[in-house]
Amino acid sequence: MKRIKDLLAGMMMALLLPYGLYADVDYAITDFQIPSQITIGTTGIVKVTVKNVGDTAPVTEEFWEVNLCDENNNSLAMHRPARGSSEARLQPGAEVNIEFSITPNLNFNAKQKYYVKIEGDDVNKENNTSETKEINILRPTYPKVTNLKAEQIGEDIALSWVAPVFGDSIAFFRYNIYLNGVSITDNSNPDLKDITKAAYTYVGTEPIIYKFKVTVFYDKGGETVESDFSNEVTVDCSSDRIIYYQSFDTEEDFNTMTIINANDDARTWQYNESTQIAFYQFNMANGADDWLITPTIQLKANSLYTLSFKTGNRNRDAERIKVAMGTAPTVEGMTTELVSPMELTDGEWHTIKVTVSVPADGDYHIGFQACSDAGKFQLQLDQIKVEQNIGYDMFLESVEAPLEVKAGNDAEININVKNMGSLTASGYTVELYSGETVLESKAGSEVNPGKTSKVAFTIKTKLEDSGILNYHAIIKWSADLDNSNNNSDEIAIKIITPKYPTVTDLNGSEDEGTVNLSWTAPDYSAGSPISKSMTDGFEDYTAFAITNIGNWTMVDGDEGETGAAGEGTYDNATAPKAYMVFNPASAGVADDEMWKPYSGEQMLVCFDGPATNDDWLISPEIVTGGQVISFYAKTADAKVGNETFEVLTSTTDNATTSFTKLEEVTSVPGEWTSYTFTIPDNAKYFAIHCISSDVSALLIDDLYYSYKDGMESLTLKGYNVYRDGTKITETPVNATTYADNTVGKNTHTYKVTTVYDKGESLYSNEISINVIGNAIESTSAENIIITGSEGRIKISGITNEPIQIYTVDGKLVYSSSKSDSSVTVSVSTGSYIVKAGTKVAKVLVK
Repeated sequence: MKRIKDLLAGMMMALLLPYGLYADVDYAITDFQIPSQITIGTTGIVKVTVKNVGDTAPVTEEFWEVNLCDENNNSLAMHRPARGSSEARLQPGAEVNIEFSITPNLNFNAKQKYYVKIEGDDVNKENNTSETKEINILRPTYPKVTNLKAEQIGEDIALSWVAPVFGDSIAFFRYNIYLNGVSITDNSNPDLKDITKAAYTYVGTEPIIYKFKVTVFYDKGGETVESDFSNEVTVDCSSDRIIYYQSFDTEEDFNTMTIINANDDARTWQYNESTQIAFYQFNMANGADDWLITPTIQLKANSLYTLSFKTGNRNRDAERIKVAMGTAPTVEGMTTELVSPMELTDGEWHTIKVTVSVPADGDYHIGFQACSDAGKFQLQLDQIKVEQNIGYDMFLESVEAPLEVKAGNDAEININVKNMGSLTASGYTVELYSGETVLESKAGSEVNPGKTSKVAFTIKTKLEDSGILNYHAIIKWSADLDNSNNNSDEIAIKIITPKYPTVTDLNGSEDEGTVNLSWTAPDYSAGSPISKSMTDGFEDYTAFAITNIGNWTMVDGDEGETGAAGEGTYDNATAPKAYMVFNPASAGVADDEMWKPYSGEQMLVCFDGPATNDDWLISPEIVTGGQVISFYAKTADAKVGNETFEVLTSTTDNATTSFTKLEEVTSVPGEWTSYTFTIPDNAKYFAIHCISSDVSALLIDDLYYSYKDGMESLTLKGYNVYRDGTKITETPVNATTYADNTVGKNTHTYKVTTVYDKGESLYSNEISINVIGNAIESTSAENIIITGSEGRIKISGITNEPIQIYTVDGKLVYSSSKSDSSVTVSVSTGSYIVKAGTKVAKVLVK
């Protein structure tokens, strides 16, 4: 019996001791170190030292843990000793070093405060909590999204933004959408997976406040990094302007409506619990005459309201719906027609909006009448909303601008604005921007409610402009109650560089205040190359062709057999090749998302091979003078890796050895991504060179470029002369000389262009002329004497004044900031302009 009692006592001790009921120790935080700063997306290490500062050794394992806490006392991380470890029975004087990691995200404040504390069995709690320390949180500096805009369109929110510009050290991966501070990018949702375009539509809003921000994920040497937030945009769908809203979330919501089966048949409006909509189901014998009427809605006279609702038909059987309003929820009470019977035929949902006004304050009802013919199928209704129009609300509706313009020509940009408010709008302006710079601000005309107006701008491009010029417009109006719809999308205008022969040998000299210019006429007998722009979607070529693809040149540098898509039963599936015109439908992979073209039915594909790809797509001859090319590309299967390509140019011919690399793209994502490159002025060809190593396939579609399409004859009309960047000839001069006698004293720059019947050339070489002026008229000094003798110029009667001596063509041959009373300068034979102090003289030296 005694042995049994001892055994029971031992078991009880074993149960009690791990929980520290016999503890008599003193644990303390003796060291707490945190980084002074951490960059968002990186990890900082917090170091903590816990020590048994007591004199008693624990007789059992102690229950204790260390918690890392923020300033709001939230436990962010915890360390608890493992059972049976030395930490669990920490001896007097022994200590434990613990590390916690902190990885701040974009929602962190600029400064974060932390402390650590010990929880558990401890006789002294006073030394269990550290001091609070602060970490500076640094924002990431990767290029970020700018000009994020949001527009509510019906029950959806359309987001758009300006894509960032980045260099070679990082590669674009995808965008990340944040809603109310939480990322909603979801790779399991096709609509929220790998967003690569600078736009996104959030579908199906409720009456709440939506706040959006966007970031960019980049690939930095194989590491995924995230940019800082864009600007935040807010869309208030919970506005108190919403008078009535019905989305049929529950059957109880549906039951608040009045249902009238006016033709008294077996069919009327019903509720669909699975889709949460109201619907009318057909009757084979009778046409529909069934009403669904809202509860009371209080409306006021002299106010404007917008009624919106979503409706549609199923299975493409034509349905009809009518909407009316009245003061009683009866058929007879529906006295004002809002929407005449409209037919729905395409099987899609449609958002209908109509402006509503009432003659007097009071209670009103809105009725929806199903009036389809007999034997149809189903009419659907959802998201009924009545919203009071705000008084002042201008909307930047659309932009009209050319896609391209010749350098030096004007581009007309029209901004269309609409008054979405209930009051007449006046006193607003429209500003046109280039980046952050306001180019011009124009006052808009008065606009009545529901009407539109146009504000026109003229962009004066310069001959030296090239590439793509980007603009955007903003409505500025202090009275506007909704600024979320005041910004335009980015306006991109491609500059077409003139290709006409130019002057290359402009020369000039100055003679007593007149600048004399001369040049040689360019040779234009061969004419000018005709430039044609096109977007090649590869739709017109033979499916699965690997040669004779239009005017493109294919070079298969690796000469190896390639992979294939699907079963690989189509022509040239595994044949050695560079690129193939690929038709997913004909290859039997039309339903596979990875093989879908960006647009149309076909695209170019460069398949992987057993070795590193060395596959060239070389352009036809392009027009020199610089141009922009753009195309869409993607990796077929990004799960096995991302494709790599480089863009190269040649100034001579289309042999691969003649090309020089312009830029390399090291990581092409698995979603269609737009790429744009500016080709050098003297390039005659460009190439897309796939250099991937055992990945899947590089897909290319919608390639925009300008190619040479023959020559056109030119007729010379004269020359324009530019001084200091401004044209000084009203009409083209018909000689190869020009005398500028209206120039002031200073150093001036000159350029000349050649004017043809087809347009103006680029600038000639630039020259600088220092204009001194008429020296004879300037000699009026009483004490200063300037004389020229054999091989020298002598200046006397001047002290501590600057002296400059110029040749008559403006070249400086002598300069002194301070002078003695007499100065002699040795020069060659010729005429000189001498400036002594404020006096000027022309001197002849023999």
